[in-house]
Amino acid sequence: MYFLNFMKNSYEANLNTHKRCFSELDSIKYQLNVVTEYKNRLDKLLIETQKRFDVEKERHKEIMDSCLAMKQQSAICQSQFEDLQYECKKMKVDLENFKREREKLKPT
Repeated sequence: MYFLNFMKNSYEANLNTHKRCFSELDSIKYQLNVVTEYKNRLDKLLIETQKRFDVEKERHKEIMDSCLAMKQQSAICQSQFEDLQYECKKMKVDLENFKREREKLKPT
């Protein structure tokens, strides 16, 4: 009878241990699901942030390229302006020379 009581107590202790193990396992599964969901949200956020960064990086590159092109165009315009100023001064000198020549040719 003592042996049967011992076996019964041992069985009940093992059953309680077994129940506790499954309860802890369920708790760990729940925690793992929560952590996995959190990780997935962070991964999604990271991907979205990386996409926005890439878009902004490309936009920045386009702006910088545009600024460089505008700087080059400005240099071309400055050069053309200086050429036109030179031509204008040359035409003024030619006009003055022409006026002097005309005055010389005028009958007195």
